[in-house]
Amino acid sequence: MTMITRRDFIIRTGTLLLGLGVGEALLSQLTNPQIAAATLGKSQHPILVVVQLTGGNDGVNTLIPHASGLYYDNRPTISIQQKQVLALNKDIGLHPSLSGLFGMYQQGKVAVIQGVGYPNPDRSHFRSMDIWHTAEPMTHAKNGWLGRYLQDTKKQGDNPVRALEIGSSLSLAMTAADVSVPCIQQITSYRLARDPELLASFKRMYQLDDDAALSSIKVKGNNLILSVEKIQQLQEEAKGYPATNFGQDLATAATIIKGGLGTEVIYTQLGSFDDHAGENNNHPFLLQELDRAIRYFYEDLRKGGWSNRVVLLLFSEFGRRLKENGSGGTDHGTAGPVFMIGDRVKGGLYGEYPSLAALDEGDLRYTMDFRSIYASVIDGYLGGAHKNVLGQTYETLPIFRTGS
Repeated sequence: MTMITRRDFIIRTGTLLLGLGVGEALLSQLTNPQIAAATLGKSQHPILVVVQLTGGNDGVNTLIPHASGLYYDNRPTISIQQKQVLALNKDIGLHPSLSGLFGMYQQGKVAVIQGVGYPNPDRSHFRSMDIWHTAEPMTHAKNGWLGRYLQDTKKQGDNPVRALEIGSSLSLAMTAADVSVPCIQQITSYRLARDPELLASFKRMYQLDDDAALSSIKVKGNNLILSVEKIQQLQEEAKGYPATNFGQDLATAATIIKGGLGTEVIYTQLGSFDDHAGENNNHPFLLQELDRAIRYFYEDLRKGGWSNRVVLLLFSEFGRRLKENGSGGTDHGTAGPVFMIGDRVKGGLYGEYPSLAALDEGDLRYTMDFRSIYASVIDGYLGGAHKNVLGQTYETLPIFRTGS
């Protein structure tokens, strides 16, 4: 029988905890419960909520060039009739399923960035998503753009729930060498142990002492416990939110924001937008699901006085080809629209819609580098320095209002 010392047990359980989704929380120095308690209350930091539209959203049927004959020529069965389009101007408009976003656009709370993409586009879901996550089209980077932002702006005594992902696994966008982010599926399920005695034992094991060899593991374990305790203080309230997975994810995001934990970045996703066949049977309903959840999320935050500190960023790894295929769907493409939503957003159209007459082997040519959007978010909203995060300087867009 192999004997395991207390030291070995701490190392092994620490490794196990940090290997679980619940344990990916905590490369921070916030080990004092009094410091943890001090972070509670309404945050003064801007809050970014990223919504990843997984699968390659059809940007042409989301932001519709309704005045173009080429649009209707190339999409005889899946095009949206001009009279149904929610017109933003005489040339383009939104899909009719996006009535909530259309109303917010009219109120000046939605920025639509047109023709977003990157050089040498890759039509693989996995590779293109990695490129969007890392902001590195030419290399296979291991750190994400948000992870690098968190790393660049990290402070002593950082909040263990400064950033989090709502889902079952951590996205590459949120990773960096010295940053860990918790994954939370539900408030009620984010816990270490239900047995009070077992939890007390964990707490005793991870109390800091003079054992330098174990200090790193103990800091992580102790902070894990603190993050769970902070999340468990919240009472999830999903009343009124759509009873879809995405609707419930935004309900969880709202609970975390309104709970005043000081969370600054929340990442979630909606899928699947991979409409190779029967697009008319899927795409309108996914856009409707997106629209209803975001509309309720915004109203929920507005009523609670939080909407002026929250901005949503909606993106997809690529758009779809202009011409529909023989199965009533669309194949992997390149450029597509990105949306920024919130009170701090200067609403309107940004960039140039790609020409439907000058395609690149059937695909739209991008007119806006996606790193300009990241640079704009980092500099204009989050208050960071995008060159430190992205490695070089990019054009920024004036899409954010100043002040609170």
